[in-house]
Amino acid sequence: MHCGARMQRAVTTLRSLTVADLPAIHDICRGVYDGVDYLPGRMQAWLDDESVHTIGLEQGGMLLGVHSAHLLENESTALLQGLRVHPSRRRNGIGSVLAAAIMTHVRQYVPTVQRFLTCFESTNTHQVKMRADWNELFSPAYLCTELTNDVLSRPHIHELLSAEPANATADSSLRSILIDDRPDFLPHTGIRATQPFLLTPRGVEKSVQRGDTWLVRGDPHVVSVSSGSFYSIPNNSSVGSYMWSSEIYSDSPREIDWHLIQQLKQGFRHVNGEPFAFECHLPREFAARAQESLRSLCNVDRLKREGFNIIIKEKMVA
Repeated sequence: MHCGARMQRAVTTLRSLTVADLPAIHDICRGVYDGVDYLPGRMQAWLDDESVHTIGLEQGGMLLGVHSAHLLENESTALLQGLRVHPSRRRNGIGSVLAAAIMTHVRQYVPTVQRFLTCFESTNTHQVKMRADWNELFSPAYLCTELTNDVLSRPHIHELLSAEPANATADSSLRSILIDDRPDFLPHTGIRATQPFLLTPRGVEKSVQRGDTWLVRGDPHVVSVSSGSFYSIPNNSSVGSYMWSSEIYSDSPREIDWHLIQQLKQGFRHVNGEPFAFECHLPREFAARAQESLRSLCNVDRLKREGFNIIIKEKMVA
């Protein structure tokens, strides 16, 4: 699908992107999140996924920015992710153009969409302006640290790999819940007091197949869940070439710690001793505890992006 809407200049166009645009997308992402941007490692899968719509703003053959919409909940919800602007063209309104254009694109091609979901940094001025009329859902914490060769060689890593916190049980067979369409785990309906955001059905199912999703059961409901995904970081030399990205949804501090250990273990297993970046999204009310736990578990002095301020908002289609 292509959206051929033209901007003020004849040489500037909005269009759907393809795998042929990957080199230009990687170039746009250089330097984002200090060189450990998740987007380059995921974009090809997004472009191959029919439930993801990705558009770009192009001028004179140069890709200036990209934005994506992921269709969820039987195409009634569009999750907006991956807004990026080329470093040389930032602060020129391009982000605002793409933020508006992706919603127009979705409305045109997917008339069943009833609401949009998005997350953004509260410090991003143009997005705050664009989304002032959006309803805030919740604000998760985002923790990220770099596990370099000197960290991975320390004895505490072996202790971490064998650690099992008490009073929590796990069951990685989440597939049955997805097949049964259990309402206590459907995206955006919430797990107790939390609001799942990044755990989409497609993403969770893939994570389950890899054995990277963990849950703690109550009776009969799911009490908490965490999921992770491994991807490469193109052209990155500061932390190696790998990232383990995880999400934890729980309202129990004890279970937050338990899930944190499980996701760290999975990251270590996937990279097989190579340096990597570890990131985690989790409920903001447990951020301080999780920060201390992550410092202790990884024996690092500081987290790279500690207490990162993200806001999740929704907007109903008018």
